[in-house]
Amino acid sequence: MGGVLVSAQLLPRYRRPPPLYRLARALRRIGLVVLVLVLLFVASALYSAYETARGGASASDFEYAFGANNTFVLSGTLSFSDGGIYPVNGFTVHLRVANATGQVVGESSDGPVNFAPGGRATFPVTFVLPIALASAAASLLTTDQFLNETIFANATFAYVFPVSVEVAKNTSWGAPFAGLTASVGTPTTMGGTVVVPVTIQFENDASFADDGSLEVRLVSESGTVCASSTYPIDVPPETPYSQTNDFTLATGCSISGGTVVSTYTTSGGATVTLPPEAIP
Repeated sequence: MGGVLVSAQLLPRYRRPPPLYRLARALRRIGLVVLVLVLLFVASALYSAYETARGGASASDFEYAFGANNTFVLSGTLSFSDGGIYPVNGFTVHLRVANATGQVVGESSDGPVNFAPGGRATFPVTFVLPIALASAAASLLTTDQFLNETIFANATFAYVFPVSVEVAKNTSWGAPFAGLTASVGTPTTMGGTVVVPVTIQFENDASFADDGSLEVRLVSESGTVCASSTYPIDVPPETPYSQTNDFTLATGCSISGGTVVSTYTTSGGATVTLPPEAIP
């Protein structure tokens, strides 16, 4: 009896890849996922940046007032629209004020402020500009001029990307003591004392009133105060002022070649020293 031969097909035996290969494959897959996530984040950040830039920033007109220790205080509001889906953090504002010739009058900073995503926020800003008599800022007291107010804002957008915003405005500046002059009259002697009339003249071209007092001192060439007098002032905007006071000089004190030094004190107590006037 003959036998039947049965052929069996041999199947290949599965062999797992080595551990290093499996690790490399897993890292490639993780890297691909991370790359996709990064690309999505960058794309969404660019879209948000576009929306934010389209909304932009805007500033209100600044209001000027005298502050303590020979300063101008500028106050206003800055509006910023974050139209994206990421917050803006550490929003810091820097103000630079320059005159018509480009000379910097003063600069100051404010902030930082954080903005939530998807909204428009308005926050107050306050800048303090020092008025040094030897600086360009002193011209703000007595000279009408055009000013360029430039606001630079810096922040971090979408937690990572730096963002900058610039807002520039040209402003017609009216000086609070425009054309200030101190005219010293001819001294007269009465009963052994020397009396000198001094006329103070100026025009308030500012948007705010000059309300307070003006202390005027006659200073000799050597720096000695020979006499002083106080002029009460309450001058609305766009109004001229002129007043004459008599000064009694200290015995033996000569004002020839000296200066007239004036200090304005507001009704709120802020003081500012005005540019001196030479005495012929």
